Amino acid sequence: MDIIKDDILELEITGIGMNGEGVGRVDGVVVFVPYALKGERVRAKVAYVNKKYVKAALVEVIDKSPARITPQCKVFTRCGGCDLQHIAYETQLDIKTKNVDDVMNRLNKLNVKVEPCIASPKLMGYRNKLQLPIAMRKGKVELGFYSENTHKVIPIDSCPQSSWSGSVISAVKNWANDYNLTVYDETTEKGLLRHVVAREVAGRIMITLVVTSLRVPHIDKLIKNLDKHFTDYTLYLNLNDRATNVITGDKLELVKGDKALIGETLGIKYALTPLSFAQVNTGVTELIYRQVADAVGSDETVVDAYSGIGVMSCMIAKKAAKVYGIEIVRDAVNDANETAKMNGLDKKVINVCGDCAEVLPDLIKKVRAENTGNITVVLDPPRKGCDERVLSATIESKPNKIIYVSCNPATLARDLCVLTGGGEYKIDTLQPYDMFPMTRHVETVTVLSYKNTRTL
Repeated sequence: MDIIKDDILELEITGIGMNGEGVGRVDGVVVFVPYALKGERVRAKVAYVNKKYVKAALVEVIDKSPARITPQCKVFTRCGGCDLQHIAYETQLDIKTKNVDDVMNRLNKLNVKVEPCIASPKLMGYRNKLQLPIAMRKGKVELGFYSENTHKVIPIDSCPQSSWSGSVISAVKNWANDYNLTVYDETTEKGLLRHVVAREVAGRIMITLVVTSLRVPHIDKLIKNLDKHFTDYTLYLNLNDRATNVITGDKLELVKGDKALIGETLGIKYALTPLSFAQVNTGVTELIYRQVADAVGSDETVVDAYSGIGVMSCMIAKKAAKVYGIEIVRDAVNDANETAKMNGLDKKVINVCGDCAEVLPDLIKKVRAENTGNITVVLDPPRKGCDERVLSATIESKPNKIIYVSCNPATLARDLCVLTGGGEYKIDTLQPYDMFPMTRHVETVTVLSYKNTRTL
């Protein structure tokens, strides 16, 4: 059978892909069907064909899986945020565990035991941060999320992943429409409003309006709108006048409220500004930090690569002998120093600004010269994983232990192949966490140890 675009296929779904889509076969050809579940028989309309596989849109579920549930969000399947809301939560966890296992063992032959994915304390309403693009639709300003793999904004009134989202959206949207404010157009590169970035910390809200000019008319009216919804909040303007897909620019102007929001995670206080990075699911972040801290001994010196604003460094420092944080962004290093001072740990936490690949080897040599205790390196890179130079520097430095925190199983597996490829390191634990319920994404903590257990 030759499959062509717009064909209607009837098939059995025999598996779930890495992106949460159903996977089946027709005449030996692999067919991916988003929102179809394993065990279901479905009809699907062919959307894309190449030599290796077919993508098809779900038309009808003929035989329904018992794991299929009714999604809570009315824009589910159109919004690019959640993609697993139609699946019972226990099955979501099973899918994530299996996907991590497939990447590690079936695809990369690491031969490692993957522990069952740990559940999030909250399944809905867990997000402490939202990034909402602003668009013009039928002459009206709307806020929402991009449809997956597009820059088409799907308008929303609120998001079930955040209890305060509706208030932020209503205040900004009504203000923009009442005063006929313009919206940035990527084609013409004209217009004022680009994004709203909102973050909640300990019950307080920080709202950042991303604009192409800091001369925003009627900003006092926006404050009045926000006052109707929030009693204690911070409002910033962020200048981004570049033709770029990057959401925020570098220049900030405080309009109302405190410069930073003070949060606390497992006894560690920290200050967040609009450009600070923090995990979006506080409950799961605490579980991960506990595992990392538990893996560190009281006599150890820890090098925390990609240390950001230093929250995990301070968490580790409450137990370890000393912690060195390495971070390439100067503002983040300054924030990390403040985090350490805020928690009375500035004598135990030393933050270094620089490229980890360049700083790490000399830093570990320095640490070894100063003491005879064990050394642990913590790697917590972005989705693209570690730079090859960082991996090489880590291996050459021969730490006693490596703890790798990852948000991308594919790049984690790639990097673990490098770290274990020389035979000096073995994987002790590989633990997935559901940082992002209702989505295909998964966080993982991996602990590796040097095979020669003597102190190096």
